[in-house]
Amino acid sequence: MRALVFGGPLSLRVEERPKPEPGPGDVLLRVRAVGICGSDLHGYTGDTGRRAPGQIMGHEIGAVVETSGEGGPPAGAVATVHPVLFCGECAMCLRGETSLCERREVIGVTPTLVRDLSLEVAAMPREQLIKAQTLGASTWQVAIRVVLPQIMPRLIKCVRLMIGPAFLFLISAEAIASDVGLGYRIFLVRRYLSMDVILPYVIWITLLAFLFDLALVWIGRRAFPWAFVQEAR
Repeated sequence: MRALVFGGPLSLRVEERPKPEPGPGDVLLRVRAVGICGSDLHGYTGDTGRRAPGQIMGHEIGAVVETSGEGGPPAGAVATVHPVLFCGECAMCLRGETSLCERREVIGVTPTLVRDLSLEVAAMPREQLIKAQTLGASTWQVAIRVVLPQIMPRLIKCVRLMIGPAFLFLISAEAIASDVGLGYRIFLVRRYLSMDVILPYVIWITLLAFLFDLALVWIGRRAFPWAFVQEAR
């Protein structure tokens, strides 16, 4: 099936993905339309860090049932998708406030590093794993020498995408609940509109984020040059 895949900030591409098979209680939907949420736009530009390369974006879905497992709705039935996944066990879920679930996830919105890396591992050619095992490699050796070097470039890219949101949350936390740090100092002088103090702090924050990103790029290109050959230097 065709899927619109997020390739990084300002990058989308159409890819062929395996068509899933519904199991008992599952429903396979044929998507007819997907709304573009404001969070999708911010994810596309890389402002939020809540999208990871390789992710299929979109969570406002209109569809029809293509096939379903035993006891499911009939083919052709009109359907939509509730994108919030909740645990059903935490205090908020037990109160019926599932949108505030402590472990909630949102389809197409909130990727985790573990999930993204698991997709990267699943996309690896199976022949590589078979060859390594045929040559006598143990499970540990396959993980360290075959899998890890191939997922590290993706991990570095994901961390780079999250630098902006990470600094935003850090500065916000310092402003709200700290008595030290750049965020606290900005919060302290903002009431006086002391731009001569605020602007240097903002410049420092920007410089720190830029240097952090630069360090990740340098590490990635030195350790995994094969993964960055197509990127502009």
